[in-house]
Amino acid sequence: MKTYLPVSLLSVFLAVILGSCQPDLTSADLDQLYTTMSGSFSSEQQAEADSTYYPISLHMYPIWPESGERWLYVEQAMVSEQDKPYRQRVYKIEGIELNRFQSIVYTLENDSLFVG
Repeated sequence: MKTYLPVSLLSVFLAVILGSCQPDLTSADLDQLYTTMSGSFSSEQQAEADSTYYPISLHMYPIWPESGERWLYVEQAMVSEQDKPYRQRVYKIEGIELNRFQSIVYTLENDSLFVG
């Protein structure tokens, strides 16, 4: 006589077994994301090619490296108005599990003190 596991119980069993076989998130994975996100970016070429887009600049700079965590200062502005960003934030980048990350977004009080 054969014994069968109910489908839901079998699904849970497989999820536990397969989940335990996945490699963990490494510091190198998180560093790669952090490095990729860091820098200056622009939609200027896209805006030149397609008038439905605005020429926007995005600057994402590492801050507080001594903390041992991954923090970015983020600033967005029109390309023509770099000294007047319309968005300033601080992102904390964290790994959750393999191939899953999160950015916790913070606003700044007196953000005009941090322009540039």
